[in-house]
Amino acid sequence: MKKLLLIFIIVIVTGCSSTASRVVPIHYKETIGDLAYEILLSKKQFGLNDEIAVYAKVTNIGKNSISYGSGSSSCPNNLLIQIVNKNSKEYLNAKLELDATRKACSTDINSSELKPSQTIDQKLVFVPMSGKNRADPGTYDVKVSLPLKRHSAFLADKPKLYPSVKTSIIIK
Repeated sequence: MKKLLLIFIIVIVTGCSSTASRVVPIHYKETIGDLAYEILLSKKQFGLNDEIAVYAKVTNIGKNSISYGSGSSSCPNNLLIQIVNKNSKEYLNAKLELDATRKACSTDINSSELKPSQTIDQKLVFVPMSGKNRADPGTYDVKVSLPLKRHSAFLADKPKLYPSVKTSIIIK
């Protein structure tokens, strides 16, 4: 009986560990200049029917505030998150989560300040579609950047481009 129980436990543990080993979460960190980025995904490989939730954050580790574009008043957006196919350069569609009273985002442009030691974050969910077409299987870059402050006076000054960081996922 003890041998049978031991074999049962070994089978369960071995089976669970092989299943768990297929799900590899991503926690990518990179610092560029005064910006410390983090990208979190639940796993490295996704199916053609899976939604892909990307959680990203950036921290200002510098001594000065950084101006950035923060979306519109109806659809605030702290970070620019994109998923792009490495070969075809096609972007996956973000799943818009608008409430029942709002059918679209307004076109006004907001800007914000990222103060020293302050962290901002953003979560977006993507679907494996590019435009109206199903995404192709392959390797995709998950890119995150702090959006530029977007108003005419700022653009006339040839703004500094905030760098992006990226990690890769696979869609099968």
